[in-house]
Amino acid sequence: DWYAPQRKAIAGLLKHAARWSRPDGTQLLGLGNKPTRTKSVWSALVGQAKKTQSLTATMTLAGIGQGSRSETRRKIRPEKLPATTHYSDTAACVSMQSDWREKGAKLALDFSDVNICLEALGPKGQSLLAGEWISRVELNGQAELQLGEWEEVCWFTDDDVDYLELEAQFGQHARVQRQTILFREERLLLLADSLLADADGSWAIQSGIPLAAGCEYQPAKKTTEGFIETASGARCLCLPLFLPEWRRSLHDRPLSLTAGEEPLIARAEGPARRQFLATCIQLTNANHRQQFTWRQLTVGEELRIVGPDEAVAFRVQIGQDQWVIYRSLAPATRRTALGMHTAADFYIGRFDADEGDVDTIVEVEACSQI
Repeated sequence: DWYAPQRKAIAGLLKHAARWSRPDGTQLLGLGNKPTRTKSVWSALVGQAKKTQSLTATMTLAGIGQGSRSETRRKIRPEKLPATTHYSDTAACVSMQSDWREKGAKLALDFSDVNICLEALGPKGQSLLAGEWISRVELNGQAELQLGEWEEVCWFTDDDVDYLELEAQFGQHARVQRQTILFREERLLLLADSLLADADGSWAIQSGIPLAAGCEYQPAKKTTEGFIETASGARCLCLPLFLPEWRRSLHDRPLSLTAGEEPLIARAEGPARRQFLATCIQLTNANHRQQFTWRQLTVGEELRIVGPDEAVAFRVQIGQDQWVIYRSLAPATRRTALGMHTAADFYIGRFDADEGDVDTIVEVEACSQI
């Protein structure tokens, strides 16, 4: 028998184990996809813990408990389940998910080393992204080495989103700020890298988003979006916000999103010291037939149009949902785009086409270092 504090602690650890599990019972970020025969071990631990309906249901829904998953989904109310997200600044990791009762829309990210490891689950809990998310920075054709590990800049979670921003130094004159945002209800993932340099020259930034084994990127022919296809035939929409929608608009712009042997590579280069690479990925197969579009918006500041090395903004529409995404790259000040006014460093809002206003989802205050 365990004492009550110990039983409570075991229950907490089991909930963490559930957050870090794939629906088949294997561990997120772990090698291999063969389920281990450990359900009896998990069940024994549940028996030693402070057993509750919430804990039992959570273990079942996570794939590491006994019982019927479909029956548990019908019986358990969402408010009875624990928080979906686990973030640890000490361990430098985060596990995000949209809903306990759904298999997909889950992301695990480990930034405890120089290279960030991630895994994203898409339709039916299949791995859509998996591996090292690697950035490369170049100045005048020469690689700028990463000088340290990634450090947290901002962490935020609520009922709408999970938001994590990290930063790393590249060479003596550049920093990369990396943003990861999971939209719970829409099951949408936003991955973005911002290059912030303080020296003149020809700069390039390349962000390699790793595709999971068995997944392929299929680009559209006339437009710049594409679909990540799984081995089972699911298709997940991928929108490169930093590119114009139509390929004919690219001309000689030094921007691209291409599929290499393994990663999906986003790249920008040119004389600008500040660049922003943002990619939206749907973690569901449900919306790939819906209409979608995105546009880079005009950003204004005191009656002038600012350049893309100062601030960028985008309008994204998938089905009936529309968002405004804004990123300040120069020192933040009050700017406007599509009726949105902000002095923030980063902003995401949901656009209401009927009312013509924007409801704030995420607003990150300006950082004095930029």
